[in-house]
Amino acid sequence: MNHITARRRGPAALSVLTTVAAFGLLTVAAGPGTSMAAPSAPSGTTISTKTTSLGLIAVGASHRSVYLFTKDTKGHSACGPTCRKTWPRVMTAGSPQAGSGIKQSRLGQTSAHQVTYYGHPLYYYVGDHRTAGSTKGQGRSEFGGHWWVVSPNGAAGTGTTLTLHATPEGQALAGPPGHARTLYMLSSDTKTHTTCTGACAPSWPPLITTGRPHAGSGVTASLISTFVRTDGTRQVTYNGHPVYYFAGDSGVGQDNGQCLYEGPGTWHMGDSAGHPIKTGSACPSGGASACTPRPGDGVVSTATKAGVGTVIVDSLGCTLYEYTGDAQNAATSTCTGGCATAWPPMHASGAPTAQGSAQQGLLGQTPSGQVTYNGHLLYYYASDTSPSAANGEGGAEYVPPHYYYFYALHANGTQA
Repeated sequence: MNHITARRRGPAALSVLTTVAAFGLLTVAAGPGTSMAAPSAPSGTTISTKTTSLGLIAVGASHRSVYLFTKDTKGHSACGPTCRKTWPRVMTAGSPQAGSGIKQSRLGQTSAHQVTYYGHPLYYYVGDHRTAGSTKGQGRSEFGGHWWVVSPNGAAGTGTTLTLHATPEGQALAGPPGHARTLYMLSSDTKTHTTCTGACAPSWPPLITTGRPHAGSGVTASLISTFVRTDGTRQVTYNGHPVYYFAGDSGVGQDNGQCLYEGPGTWHMGDSAGHPIKTGSACPSGGASACTPRPGDGVVSTATKAGVGTVIVDSLGCTLYEYTGDAQNAATSTCTGGCATAWPPMHASGAPTAQGSAQQGLLGQTPSGQVTYNGHLLYYYASDTSPSAANGEGGAEYVPPHYYYFYALHANGTQA
């Protein structure tokens, strides 16, 4: 570094030299033969590890996940200015530092001061929104290559771990330690194919891995496998069942997705042997609902239910629902196939009759015998396990590209 001696100058000139020196661009001598010490080198960015939904991975500042780009070459970034708006580089002001689980000897930097690990230039993903441990960039295909989280040994991705965790229904499959939310199986899946795609996926995110998955305590390693999804990511299976998280579970041990019918089938937790668990407050007792259609029963009455108030019910007190996918006064139902299995229609062999606060003038019937109320076709919910239940309230059915919903009805024919 060049040394410049400050001679007697005007106050403005000395102010400039002092300011420049403060930023480390030059050393200012206080006088002949006496120099001020240069500022110490800035500390470099620290790369460490964190347990996430994908297992133990490399992270940068504020424990944000870092990624590698398959189009890069060793020590050189192929992510240009447009690319960097989505994938900002992990930069360093000095030599990068190794935190827990990272090898210092494998850290480096490019000529542009981008941090590298095992020669891979590292990036953040804007879609992670600076959230610690978020891995939304995992497996994305953008800008001519794929983006992967980085394992502690510098590989593209890492193998996740399946564990067991206590739930209200006993021990059930869960994600890796530190992120051990309950995992679910979907009845309509096969061992090499997921039927939860499109709008289903945000509510039921798959357990993805980029390395060989591992078995935690109580989990059988030989039952763990994977398959490649249509988007190129690799989903974990257990005993032939693809496994998923449920967005409605906010913490470890919750089972809010248990026995829900959403998308193309029914969701169940899995036990240590890889079998679906079919018990729980939302599950049909003995494999069948207590509120199943009774041919010829056309009685519509009213009852008060927790969470929905006074609503219309059948003669046993089972909740009846309307479906927003049907047009009002429709002659036929649009709830067919798997929808009709989860939401059986209410039929009557003769004219329906009103009891309680139900209004006879609002009752009707389609040509096929399905009962209507205020022009709404009526349905049961297969997971209402007792006459007191109203588990179907707000239930969704996905008919691409829209979701439609089921609601109980008040005696005046309006939604609960």
